[in-house]
Amino acid sequence: MVRVIGFVFGIALLGLVVPSTGCSRDRDKNCREAEPCTKYGRCSKTTEFGAMACAATSDEQCAKSTVKCKEFGQCAAGPKGECIAKTEAHCRKSDKCRIEGLCSLKDTYCIAMRRSDCRKSENCRLPGRNACTLGDGSCYNRHMRD
Repeated sequence: MVRVIGFVFGIALLGLVVPSTGCSRDRDKNCREAEPCTKYGRCSKTTEFGAMACAATSDEQCAKSTVKCKEFGQCAAGPKGECIAKTEAHCRKSDKCRIEGLCSLKDTYCIAMRRSDCRKSENCRLPGRNACTLGDGSCYNRHMRD
């Protein structure tokens, strides 16, 4: 009897049998099915400061994110488990480029560095917004600034 129990326990340790405790061998499943995955690319379970958390661990996860990539141009996995902008192409494809002129890469963020990007932005063309002037990494309405 002891040998049988030891044999079954050994098989369970090898992962050949998954205990019916509700646990899954797919450690990333809870992260992939959560909102932070689709919005922020945080689709992989990781241990951060001794606690379990969801993190972005691949460019593919970040590229699919609706907020980080589509909106902000942060389409690559960074070293700290967050999505970052890695190329100017990421910035140029973002909503922030189209709307606010944040089309250039600086460090891991998209900012405004060209007057032409400000002038092409939706915020420049919208009546009342007129955010066509470049300054401090963003586009602004020169008549609204002190």
